[in-house]
Amino acid sequence: MPIDRDADQQQPAARSPGGDELERALRQLRFGIRSRLSARSLDTADLPELFATLRRRFGTLGMTAGSVEIDDFGMDDRTLARATPILDFLGDHVFRIETLHADALPETALFVANRAADWPHGGLLLAHWLARSSPGRPRPRFLCDGEFAARPFVAPQLTRLGGVRAHPENALRLLRSGRSVIAFPGVAGASPGGPSGLGSFGRGGLLRTAAKASVPIVAVGMVGPESLVPQPGASGWGLPTPWVIAFGEPLHCSPDAAGDELWLARSTESLRRQVGEKVDEARARALRR
Repeated sequence: MPIDRDADQQQPAARSPGGDELERALRQLRFGIRSRLSARSLDTADLPELFATLRRRFGTLGMTAGSVEIDDFGMDDRTLARATPILDFLGDHVFRIETLHADALPETALFVANRAADWPHGGLLLAHWLARSSPGRPRPRFLCDGEFAARPFVAPQLTRLGGVRAHPENALRLLRSGRSVIAFPGVAGASPGGPSGLGSFGRGGLLRTAAKASVPIVAVGMVGPESLVPQPGASGWGLPTPWVIAFGEPLHCSPDAAGDELWLARSTESLRRQVGEKVDEARARALRR
């Protein structure tokens, strides 16, 4: 089939800034390919270069030109700005988040919450609520672990929205930079009328991190995030229920305590009990709503 050289020798005109980026990129690709194929023969030496061009073009689809504010851990301010109206709507109108004892929270702290679900939506919305209630402060970051921290397409989006792979060094760097951190130790499963889903809080790693950073640690009990996640033995998906988030009294950690194994063990167990108490308080409030 002959190639219409007159139509393809001129590169397509650039679309307006509001045009379809995907269509524009595909037209540019088509122009490049046809320009190469318009010759009577294609040198096999050009094939690697052509493949590299295709890979580069497809790899940049959807990206925008210009500088993007991304911090050391990959959080993208532009992505957050686009997501903010959605997060506001979810928190205010879908989940109707209610908080207890949130009037005197520290500026920077390690928030330790029950793992109501393995999915990271609890951390995302809790970080968003904390950021909105304290404008001007660095945005809190939520730790992600398990399968969601390694999924090819989910993990990059979580990173852009403020998620950080769960690791003591990551938490310590964030706390020392003045950013609050939200951690979810234990196991998943907190639900109204069910087990607290706390499990073990480890061997004092959370308290040691807070002590090294000289920041208080705050117990958090969350009820509601589990409603969206299919439970064992249940069929289908649950309907969103109102969320209740209860905060505990800040526990101040001295840097000298980071090496006191006895204090770390006792304080970790005390922290676990306090998180359980906050889960029970949040559950009781949720049942009265």
